Amino acid sequence: MSFDEFQEVNALRCATKFPSCDDWTLNDWAVALSGEVGELCNILKKNRRGDTAYSLEGSHGPATRREILKELADVITYADLMMTKLGANTGAEVLDKFDEVSRRVGFER
Repeated sequence: MSFDEFQEVNALRCATKFPSCDDWTLNDWAVALSGEVGELCNILKKNRRGDTAYSLEGSHGPATRREILKELADVITYADLMMTKLGANTGAEVLDKFDEVSRRVGFER
């Protein structure tokens, strides 16, 4: 699925399955996005301080890696919904920003 297809389906799912979000402001979307980033950071914090249930090196490693990936996916999903709220094309904006930083650091793709 391309960024364009994802953005279309993500917006449709949000509109049909979460109609209470129809009137969300950018602040509401930012709070939702921050919540997902917070969940990701909490997993990483627990791993860093050595909680055995969150150890990436131990027997729980694959499950924790999976949890991290799931939270990252949630972050991307909410960021895409915020892009949609702004009337932006997620793929185009991501590539534009990538190219901007690439030019600044002297990287050619």
